Amino acid sequence: MTNYLLLLFALLFAGCGNQSCGNQKQKRHLRHQTPCDSVIIPIQSFIKEITESSLWQKGAYNEPDSTYLDWRQIIEYYRASNYPKSKHLFLSLDEDDSFNITQPPRPSDIHYIDTMLMLTYSCSSHQLAAAFNRELEKYLSQPITFQETLPLFENSQGENDTVTLFNLSPDGIFVMKTPDKKYKIYSYDDNTGGTGRNYCTYIQYLKNGKTEWRKLPDGLPQIRKIYAFKHQGFTYYAIISFQRNFGCSWTEFFNIVTLEDGEIIPHPEFYPHDIQNRLYTIYDRETRRKELTEHIIKECLGANEQNVADVVEECLNEEEAIARANIDEEKNHTHSILFPNLQSGIDIDVDFDPKNLSVSYNDVIYTGGEEGQYGLYKTIGRKRFQLNTKH
Repeated sequence: MTNYLLLLFALLFAGCGNQSCGNQKQKRHLRHQTPCDSVIIPIQSFIKEITESSLWQKGAYNEPDSTYLDWRQIIEYYRASNYPKSKHLFLSLDEDDSFNITQPPRPSDIHYIDTMLMLTYSCSSHQLAAAFNRELEKYLSQPITFQETLPLFENSQGENDTVTLFNLSPDGIFVMKTPDKKYKIYSYDDNTGGTGRNYCTYIQYLKNGKTEWRKLPDGLPQIRKIYAFKHQGFTYYAIISFQRNFGCSWTEFFNIVTLEDGEIIPHPEFYPHDIQNRLYTIYDRETRRKELTEHIIKECLGANEQNVADVVEECLNEEEAIARANIDEEKNHTHSILFPNLQSGIDIDVDFDPKNLSVSYNDVIYTGGEEGQYGLYKTIGRKRFQLNTKH
């Protein structure tokens, strides 16, 4: 897969000029030589320079005002500010490959769209995040993006990225179609967060032969998996989402929904009664009673049996309150089942079986350890529940 993507990158990062300078080095993978009135810029230098505040303090804009700038304007402003004598700007991948970012848009070329999306996403810092969204929206209206795969953009998933050049998204870009191929979902970290991340999600679909899209409200988690199942003649989708809160704290979400013209309609009637309050084992009083009793007897030689029992009971009550505290802090204002990792850096790994209509996940228990990553809680094997289909 990696070799395929590198070869693909070599092919699509091609120059578009027809004039060439006699003393310029011939690029082995370029379709054309670079024009004389152009400049080649290392891609990482471009990403760094276009997001620096100094660029936006010396020209027509006091700062990158992403409330109205689009990427054509941003690139032209960058060219005029840094390379006013050059008509063409080429970004170099390495010494053999380059891409002309000043060429006219090619909305019917999937490789051009793919490359532009990854370039603009790589630059989507706080001030340029909205400009990237507009760039994506422009191409979401093109049927080709619904019908075909974006090789770079759809394979950029943070630490799992197969395209190392663009491995810049902490939680990745997730692009997927529903199993029935009716909807295509784009869900990505918008690069505006800190240790807690923010996400954008678009749903693309076909209607009356045209490609349309809907942006979901801000503040929702990142969609990472989607399944489909039939019930009483209707198609329902099971969505698994992710939200990084801070450091070693994150939450996974499970939703049953239907989709109508890209709008998500929740169906919590499928959730078992009171499932949110009985997801995890959290606290096993009998196991902890034995552990605490053995510990106290070992540390307090000569303690009588009643004193030990009283101390253990007091510890049990205190520990159970602590164990459930993080569950109580999760305020569920969505139509989701929340799977918090209780700030312990553990993965819950929620999954769904569309054949058996069952949800599986890692069970969590309190350990009595020190607070912090891998401290108070640990996973103790898989747990599951069935959807309620008798509503």
